[in-house]
Amino acid sequence: MQKTFAILSLTVLAAVAAEAAIAARPVQSRARADYVIVGTVNAVYAWQTPGYWQYLVELKVETVERGTDVGPGDFFRAFCYRRKPGVNSLQFDTAGHTLIPREGQRLKVFVLRLRGRNEGVYPDWAEVLPGSQG
Repeated sequence: MQKTFAILSLTVLAAVAAEAAIAARPVQSRARADYVIVGTVNAVYAWQTPGYWQYLVELKVETVERGTDVGPGDFFRAFCYRRKPGVNSLQFDTAGHTLIPREGQRLKVFVLRLRGRNEGVYPDWAEVLPGSQG
């Protein structure tokens, strides 16, 4: 009986630990951003996967506060996403990025170079600035 209880307890603990491991995506610090850029949204490209809406946001760069290989007048692209509600068994149980920009908005973005792409700092990666048109 004690052996069965011990095995059952370990099974439950393993399940809880696994659930906690995928329960929430860690919040990332803007201070760690590889890029801090001010610009205007030129285009937003969107596509779907089974559990997410994904976006590639293209900015026309005004100023670069942090980052290399990009300057005023360049185009800079960054990835962000939103989770589809009610979809289970996803990598993260989160809502996604807090802001999905619109064309014409003037933004200050905080972006990390992750997994071979520029991805917005999670979850608060961008601020809408005065002078936005979108």
